[in-house]
Amino acid sequence: MQAKPIAPPPAAGSHTHLSARVLALANLGLMVLDADGRIVMWNQWLASHSGLSAQRVQGSDLFDLFPELRGQRLEQAVQSAMQSKLPQQLSPALNRSPFPLYPAGTWGGERVEQAVSVTPFTEGKERFCLIEVSDISTTVGRERQLRGQAEALRAQSYVDGLTGIANRRHFDVALDRELRRAQRNNSQLSLLLMDIDSFKAYNDHFGHQQGDACLTLVAEAFAAMLQRPADLAARYGGEEFAAVLPDTGPEQAAQHAE
Repeated sequence: MQAKPIAPPPAAGSHTHLSARVLALANLGLMVLDADGRIVMWNQWLASHSGLSAQRVQGSDLFDLFPELRGQRLEQAVQSAMQSKLPQQLSPALNRSPFPLYPAGTWGGERVEQAVSVTPFTEGKERFCLIEVSDISTTVGRERQLRGQAEALRAQSYVDGLTGIANRRHFDVALDRELRRAQRNNSQLSLLLMDIDSFKAYNDHFGHQQGDACLTLVAEAFAAMLQRPADLAARYGGEEFAAVLPDTGPEQAAQHAE
């Protein structure tokens, strides 16, 4: 049996081109700082989103290049990572866009939303710091859209679809809240209930379309009667309406009712 020759392991420098290719293709920003805060690596993603080439920034102090970062959370994170040798992360909620980075090729307008992490490491006896910057604009935008949709649905669930004033659910929540507040503060609270006389006969005679128009007109007039932001006019059900009047005594409530 003839033994097959074993290929020698590749030389350490044979993957240099591959590493450079990976850095160029990475879909996030990668930069490396030395112990003095000077930029020793700056990948293509950062160049595309900042308008600054690697040749332009090589050897520059990061915080001289971007003075607005000095004294901010990022500088603190870099210093802490280098001293403690522990990774640091910037909260996207508190640090939305620390770097002046923009959609590729624009270099102006609204900055991309960013997630930034700082990782210290050593190479031989030298200390370095890797900073990763991810564009989270799409994720943040989607979250905002979902929150907006949720708020819109919540608002719709509190509004009567026909008249546009508060519905029974909104009324129940508001009444419970104001009752507890009145008990806590020992303050007055009044409740008005109103219905439309002979509405069924009117609706049967003139039809549902005219009946709906009647309900809408009455609701608008009822809501317009309440001047204070804390007052709430609601459709209680059918042709019945209700109003919650915080800090209102019997005499004031009677005036509203008249």
